[in-house]
Amino acid sequence: MTEQTPVLNELNNLLGKMMIVGEESCWDYGFLESVIEWCKKGKTPTYGQQNVLKDIRIRWSDEAMKSRADFGQNWNEEKEQAFFIALQYYKQTGYYASIVYKYISNDGKRNDLIPTEKHYTMLVENKYSSSVIRNMMTEKPFAVGSMVQFRDAYAVTSNVRNKKCIVLAYGGPDRVKSHAKNAIPIQVIIVGRAEPCWCEVRDLKKMKLSKN
Repeated sequence: MTEQTPVLNELNNLLGKMMIVGEESCWDYGFLESVIEWCKKGKTPTYGQQNVLKDIRIRWSDEAMKSRADFGQNWNEEKEQAFFIALQYYKQTGYYASIVYKYISNDGKRNDLIPTEKHYTMLVENKYSSSVIRNMMTEKPFAVGSMVQFRDAYAVTSNVRNKKCIVLAYGGPDRVKSHAKNAIPIQVIIVGRAEPCWCEVRDLKKMKLSKN
């Protein structure tokens, strides 16, 4: 039977904290398991292992655990909306798949699980998704049913530049192709054409009124 040294006791306590919040699959958990096996052989953590352990101790301190608990208790509608937009966006990009499918199903339906602070920060607060979220939550510039026209600098195809069209609908995060400003998916139908098409708000402008 392996003697439970102070180091092993500490490492096992850290593992216990991760198990309590269901984070057995996280990188920290796997690292601790490997260090524990190393210590059970009578070896002390290497210099490199000790440096990593310092960071793990901070991430799983009592203060950090309390912060995680407070995060869940302070969950609100605004955070949920931002998180769901990020989930839909990353579902169609393929990034963060292991996290995304922890909180939504294959058909995109959201479950009742409140994310960890770490997962929320990863998905919502990076520069890409934060721009997408801002685009999706901002007031839409064109009313559905209104007349607009393509900009003369529209780069996708020249045969629609300055063409007049009618706004049919706005798309959700699952249709977002870019995090650029006003890259909001919007469906329009060009006057004189039968089939609607998808573009982005930044491709359009208010229709110029004809001068009498």
